[in-house]
Amino acid sequence: AREIRNTGSIDAKTIPIIALTADVQAETESRCLDAGMNAYLCKPIDPDRLFDALYIELTRVREDRLIEKLFHPDE
Repeated sequence: AREIRNTGSIDAKTIPIIALTADVQAETESRCLDAGMNAYLCKPIDPDRLFDALYIELTRVREDRLIEKLFHPDE
């Protein structure tokens, strides 16, 4: 995530990145979020948490018009 966020790509700062891991230690979640991930989910997947994370990020993408900015950056 940190490497993605630091690239020169137009969407590098805004593209949603969601961590999925079997590591449930609090420090791992903190490291993931500090690295630039938008959300952190643990296995086994809780469908409600997965759908909530996806909903939040997809709503943000839509509201911030990130797709339009990616394909039409001059508008």
